[in-house]
Amino acid sequence: AYFAFLLVIARRMPLSELMLSDRVSAADVDTAGRALAEAARRVGRAAETAPEADRTGLIELQAHLASIREQVLADPADYRSAQRFITSYLPRMVESVEGFAALARRVQGPDVSRLAPLRDGLATYREAVARIDRACLENDFTALEAEIDALAFQVRRG
Repeated sequence: AYFAFLLVIARRMPLSELMLSDRVSAADVDTAGRALAEAARRVGRAAETAPEADRTGLIELQAHLASIREQVLADPADYRSAQRFITSYLPRMVESVEGFAALARRVQGPDVSRLAPLRDGLATYREAVARIDRACLENDFTALEAEIDALAFQVRRG
């Protein structure tokens, strides 16, 4: 009777089994959201300690990471657009940003000129993350446009 009772009680599905789309689970989205939040927090902390000339760019990078996070949490299709970036490149990028901020605080004298190529690398990161942010947003626009077109067709038909 006990085992029959256990079969009758609905069990709560773990996030890894709850599929939000064909290849994206709730656990994937949750993990990505946490990773992006942590990355944005760490980049923000690096911006606070970075030289004044670099703060604006780092704050912009932080804002793009937060935007991608919100979009991924809102729409699992956005996770697929950003998945490779989140799992492969994000951790290294954040470590590089933190390393740059720490080095830029300590460097003095003639070594200051060696920071310029590193700044260019940070600008490249920022541009790439901005493109990912736009791609997620574009995915949302495409889906919404398709829904509106379908609804308009139904209204015209009716």
